[in-house]
Formats: sequence, C-alpha cells, structure tokens
Amino acid sequence: MAHLGRGRDLGRSVGRGGGGVQAGVHPQPAEPDGSGLGPPTFQLDGYAAGAEAAFREAIRHKSAYQPLAFGDLARLLEQRGDLKGAMAVYQEGIEKVEKWFIGYNGLAWILAVGPDGLRNGPEAVRLATEACRMTNNQIPGLLDTLAAAYAETGDFGKAVEYQQKAAAAAAAAKRNGAEYRERLTLYEQKRPYRSPYLTSREFGPPPREVKP
Repeated sequence: MAHLGRGRDLGRSVGRGGGGVQAGVHPQPAEPDGSGLGPPTFQLDGYAAGAEAAFREAIRHKSAYQPLAFGDLARLLEQRGDLKGAMAVYQEGIEKVEKWFIGYNGLAWILAVGPDGLRNGPEAVRLATEACRMTNNQIPGLLDTLAAAYAETGDFGKAVEYQQKAAAAAAAAKRNGAEYRERLTLYEQKRPYRSPYLTSREFGPPPREVKP
C-alpha cells in the first residue's frame, strides 16, 4: 500500500474508501506489505464485469456511496494495471470528498513505492502527512505510508521514526506487524521500499491488439 490506495483492509474497517463493493465483485487478499491497507484485487464475473461503469455512475450522481465508489474504482484500476488512471481517481476524490484521507493515502502510496517514472517522494510526503494529520497519527497503515514516502526522498531518519510509530500502533491494535518490522529494517539499512504489487503493474491499460 503505503497503502489504504492502497485499497487495504483499513478502508473496509474505517471507511478507507473501500467498502461497498458491488455484488459480484469479490475482494481478494490485500497486498502483503504490512500496512494492512494493501489494494485488494477483484474477480469480475457475470454482470459484475460492469463494476467500473457502476462505480463511475455512483461518482457522477454524487450519491452517498460516492466516497466508497472513488476508492473501489481506484483499486479496480490498480488491479488492471492502470496506475495513472487510479492516480487520477484518487486526485478527483481528494478534490470532491472533504477530508478523504483514504485518497490522500492511496495516492501517496503509489508515489512513494510505485514503479520508476511514477514515484515522487516530496509529493508523497505531503499527501501522507495530510492523511496522518486527518487521523491524528493513529492509523498504522497511514504512518507506514508516510515512512515509505520519507524513504523515497532519502530521509531515512524520518522513515525510521514513522515506521517505528507504525509498528507500535500496529502492536497496540494487536495486529500482525511483521511487514512493518521488515520495512523498518530496510530503512535502517537506508534502502527505500518498492511494492511488488505496484511495480509489477503497467503505467496504463495493457495495449490492445490492433487487427489489420
């Protein structure tokens, strides 16, 4: 995640921006990045293949489901490999949903630990800092994102500081913090984290076959 864009399970428990997934769209296990916010994948079957259209319709009509639709749509696009599309959805949600910390965190996660060409450490720090401020620095996955963002900028002192806070918050919540500790070791070695889930994705939708 750097991660609740991470579509992680946080969204499902505290309105992370996930949650209300349409019937027939089945969230799969989250990215094992320790944030607890890693993006779930979706199996699209039957009429649920139109999930993207349903999410966009909910966004367009500004329904009560709109915040969840932004999160679900962003994670759906992530799974498809359209990271730029997911980033655009997070950005739109940030602009339209007041104090949508899930969007700040999701966008920050991609900018912090995503593939070459998309990462932007300073912007990731700005967004992740705002997400943590909105939640009083109490959500482990958001602190984890902020630590990853600092690591991307090369400020490993801050990365270690916030990763320690993330691990402590996870322990206090009685959550498995193994991945948090693994990333802490990485930052202590002055090495940034790269998400296997995101770095295996393309920058956009896969190319379509062009028939003569």
